[in-house]
Amino acid sequence: MAPAQQHTMPSASSLPNVPMNNTNTNNDEFANNAAGKPIPQAVLVYHESAHSIVFRDHLRRQQSAIRRTSSEMEHSAHVHSKHPSNHHHNHRAGLSRHAHPKNASHPHASRLPTVVQSAPTSVTNTPAASRNTTPAASRSTTPAKSRAASTNSSDTETNDAFQIETDIGYESAGSRGSTHSGRSDGGMSSASSVGSGLYKKNSNGVPLTATKQEKNRHHHHHNPPHASVHPVVVANFQPVIEPLEQLNLISSNVFEPLLDADPYVDDEESLEMSEAEKEVAELLKNEQAVVKTIRNADWTAFLQKFIPEEGKLASHIHHPAHCSSSRGTTSSETTNSLDTQYSYNSFVTSTSLLPSCGKKMRCFGSTNEYATGVVFAMPKAFPNDKSEDAAAKRTRTWSWPSGYSAKTEFNIDHHGNLINGREEALVPLSGMREMNYSYLHHTDYVVGGRMVKGGLQTIPYNEIYIRVGGLGRVVYGVDVVTGKKCDDSDGSGRSFDNGLGLPIALFIREADYSHIVGLLRTRARIGAIFGRETAKSMPLLLITPEQGVRVLTEKLQQKVFKTMAWDLNPFQNPTLGYRCEIDNTSETHLKQKIEELIDLDNDALKQVLTPEEMARIAGKQQ
Repeated sequence: MAPAQQHTMPSASSLPNVPMNNTNTNNDEFANNAAGKPIPQAVLVYHESAHSIVFRDHLRRQQSAIRRTSSEMEHSAHVHSKHPSNHHHNHRAGLSRHAHPKNASHPHASRLPTVVQSAPTSVTNTPAASRNTTPAASRSTTPAKSRAASTNSSDTETNDAFQIETDIGYESAGSRGSTHSGRSDGGMSSASSVGSGLYKKNSNGVPLTATKQEKNRHHHHHNPPHASVHPVVVANFQPVIEPLEQLNLISSNVFEPLLDADPYVDDEESLEMSEAEKEVAELLKNEQAVVKTIRNADWTAFLQKFIPEEGKLASHIHHPAHCSSSRGTTSSETTNSLDTQYSYNSFVTSTSLLPSCGKKMRCFGSTNEYATGVVFAMPKAFPNDKSEDAAAKRTRTWSWPSGYSAKTEFNIDHHGNLINGREEALVPLSGMREMNYSYLHHTDYVVGGRMVKGGLQTIPYNEIYIRVGGLGRVVYGVDVVTGKKCDDSDGSGRSFDNGLGLPIALFIREADYSHIVGLLRTRARIGAIFGRETAKSMPLLLITPEQGVRVLTEKLQQKVFKTMAWDLNPFQNPTLGYRCEIDNTSETHLKQKIEELIDLDNDALKQVLTPEEMARIAGKQQ
C-alpha cells in the first residue's frame, strides 16, 4: 500500500483557532450576487378550526424558533461570502468553523480531501473544489481545548434550536437538513447528510468526491435564505379573541311588566286576556283548580305518562287502593282500557289546592329545581260541597292539610291502604277550602295540626292525591283539538273517576327571564308531544305566595320576544348544554333540545317580529 494511503488523518486539534465573527464582512457582495439570490422562505398556513386557541402558544414558539434559526443562517451566509475558499464545515458541531491553513506544503494535502459536513444553517454557494481542497496538515495546529469549547458552544445552540422546532411539530428549512450520521467506526462505511445530498466515506473515514449531480442538488437545496423572516399566516386567526359585547339583560333580570299583570283588578280588560286565560284565572280564584310543580329533570317522564302505547287505546292506570297484592300482578291487571272517547292515559298524582287567587301558599319544591308547574281544572258538576266530598271519598281522591307530609309513595301498602296514620289525617275538599280561607283572612289558624298565633307570611303546601289525564285540553267545555263538547254533568267531561284531562295552563314561580324562557320551552315541548293545537294559546302564568296569580298574556309575550331578540344574552338550557356537544351526545337530550325549540312559526308573532328578530331568537336558543 502506498505511503500516502497508509497515512492517518491528522487530529482536528491541530486546526487554528479562528474567531467566528468578522466585523469586516461586507454584505453587499452577497446581496448583489444574482447566482446567490435566496429562495423565499416557505409560508406556513393553518386552517381555521375550533381549536385555533390551542394553536396560539405553539405559533408564538414556532415564530421564535424560525427567527432564531434565520438569524444564525444569515450570520453564517455573511461569513462565507467573505471567505469562500478558506472555510470548511463541521456537521457534528452543527455550526461552521473557519481555519486559515498554516502548513500548505503537507505531502498528502492534495490526496486527502477534507470531510465536508456543513451545518444545516450554514449554507454557501462555494464550489465543491474549494470546499474539498483544504490541506490536511492545516488541521493539526488548533489546540484541543479551543476545539472542544467551540464544539460545545455550537452543539448547544444548534440542539436548542432544533429541540424547539421539533417540540412544536415544525422544522424550518435549516433544521430539516440537520440529520447527521456519527463518526465512521472500524471498516464500516458511513454517510454524512448535508442538506438533501449524501457524501460517502471510504473504509478509512476519508470522504469520496461527490458526483456532479450531488453537487447540483446540494447547491439547489442550500441557497441562503432571505434575511427577512416571513410571517406565519393563519386563516381568520385572531391573536386575541374578542368576545361579543354583553347585552343589557341576563337571565336573572326580572321582566317587570309581568308583575303588574294582575287578572283580578277592575281594569282587567286592559290586559287583553284570551278566553282560556280568563277561565283559568277564574278557576284559581274559586279554588276549582289544582297545581303541580315538576322537577326540571322529570318533565320527559311526566309528559310520556299521558301518551298511550303505540297501537293501543288509552289506559286507565289503577289507583293503588284498587290494586290487589303487588306480588304476581301483571301490567294488564293494573290498567284498563278507557272508552274510545279518551285520547290519553289517566293516572293518579300529587297536587296542591291553593288559596283563592293563588296567594299565601308556596308550592312543592324549590323555585330553581321545580321551576315550572301545571294547572288542572277540577270537575264542576257537583251542586254542593257534600256531593263533591262524597265523590272524592268514593274514588279515593285523598287530601291532606297544609304542613302535613303525606308522602304517599311510601305510605300505601301493597293492598292499597294508607298506613302510618295517613288515613286519620285526611281532610275533605270542603275542609281544605275552609283552611285556605282562614290563611287569607284570619290572624290565628292551624298549620300542620298546630295553632299558629299571629299567622305565617307563607303557608306550606297541602296535598291532593287525584287522577289526571284521560281527556285532552278542554276550555269552557270544548276540546281545543277535536272541538268535541265535554260536559262534566253528563259524564263526558272531567271527573274524579276518569281524570281531569291534560293541563289547562303552565306556570312559573319567579318572574326573571330564565324562568320565562323555561316556561316558553315547556309549552313548546307540550306542542311537540301532544300537537301544536294543544299548546296553541295555552295560558302562561306566574304564581307566587306574595302576589298570587299573574298572567303572561299574548301582548306581554310579544314584548318578551322583542327583549329576547335585542337585549337578552343567549339563553341556552343549562341542563342540556354539556350533554349536546360534539363529543358528548345523548339521543334523549338531543330530542329534548329539538322539542324545546320555541315555535316561531306563528302568524300573530310574524306580524310583530321582523325576520332579523326571529333569526336572533332562533340563534340565541341554540
